[in-house]
Amino acid sequence: MLVSRKKLVLFSVVFALFFPTFNSLLGGSEGYANKGSIILNCGIMLIAVVCLSGVRLDKTITRFSIWFASLFALLIGFSTLFFSSEIIFRDLFELHRPVLYLLTFLLGVYYHSRFDEASLERILLPSLLIISCIAILQPFRVVDFFSLFYTETQNIITKRATGTLLNPYDLGLLLSLLTFYSYSKLLHGSYKLINFFCFFCSILAVMMTQSRTAVFSAILGLLIISLFYMFFFYVFKKGTYKTSLNTFIILSVIVFLVFSLWSTISDNLVYLVQASIRLMDGNDTSANIRLGQVEKILTLKEDSFFYLLFGNGVSKSVMDIIENQYFLYFFRYGFFGLLLLIAVMSSFLICSFNRLFNDLNTERVHFSMAIFVWSLIFFVASFGNPFIDIIRIQFIYFFLFGYSLNFNRREHETRNAK
Repeated sequence: MLVSRKKLVLFSVVFALFFPTFNSLLGGSEGYANKGSIILNCGIMLIAVVCLSGVRLDKTITRFSIWFASLFALLIGFSTLFFSSEIIFRDLFELHRPVLYLLTFLLGVYYHSRFDEASLERILLPSLLIISCIAILQPFRVVDFFSLFYTETQNIITKRATGTLLNPYDLGLLLSLLTFYSYSKLLHGSYKLINFFCFFCSILAVMMTQSRTAVFSAILGLLIISLFYMFFFYVFKKGTYKTSLNTFIILSVIVFLVFSLWSTISDNLVYLVQASIRLMDGNDTSANIRLGQVEKILTLKEDSFFYLLFGNGVSKSVMDIIENQYFLYFFRYGFFGLLLLIAVMSSFLICSFNRLFNDLNTERVHFSMAIFVWSLIFFVASFGNPFIDIIRIQFIYFFLFGYSLNFNRREHETRNAK
């Protein structure tokens, strides 16, 4: 090959994070069927096919993942063909997901089986830092022309950070991966300027999305990491109280800064503050819309027991947008679809935890920590949006899933060989 497979895989990461979707120019709803999204996903699949052609991967992982993707594809086709009240052209967009997720997953498996982790970190994390810097500039309206290639005009007018993604909450969840990584480095005593810069840029960008789901998920992830370092890490690693002291000091500084700058924060994050107040008062429009979607789904499921099992098909003519990952799959693919979703999320979580446990005494612990906590907060964040199916996020999610699963497979083989 004129270009090495390693460079091509790393290019796919950059391509997935930065290729424009032209939402303001080509239109599209929530990124689900936007023409730019189709081009992006086709590009990812093409790169994956080129990288994986002629490559031998672990047979067990390959067979299982193909079987799983085939089951997902069969469920999409069966539920849509037999239980959808009306099939429209945009429903066909969902047929590519099993193939996209399978290829992305196998790309992660392939990268871990052949190449070093450091190269992946040197591409993925700086890319997220660049997106953070772009997001910080967006509310000041100095990159409006650039933003037109990625988000809708309404988000630009309301000064909500979106980076290279369509929606603010999508950006917040993606950047939390960098937040967790840099926070882990700081708690472990790595006080390099770049770690402080990455942490504050990423957490500031998350705040500037003004998304409650993103902000709450990021805070939850930081608390989990703090607890891990204060208790579990001390037990497993036979360390000193230094990490616990670092955690206490850094958390105290963060709390002090938040309270000291609260008036400034509340003045500049009006949407986030007011939306949180409305939620506590029970008058939040966004929450009411989500509850209305759930009620409609449950009502539709009363028509037949088979709808409970197999769903209503893609049925975008009935419900185009469902802002809940679990109910999205339950509505479209029924109980079996929900079961598949939870199986994927749980498998990723278990793999990432096993990886973290094995990396506790290595320099890889920070990347492993970030992946584990990121996979964990998906269980909470998915109540607010179907993040796993969002462009860019879906690539990183399944790539890291395959990457972590192959790590576990190789560790298992190493232990058995001893």
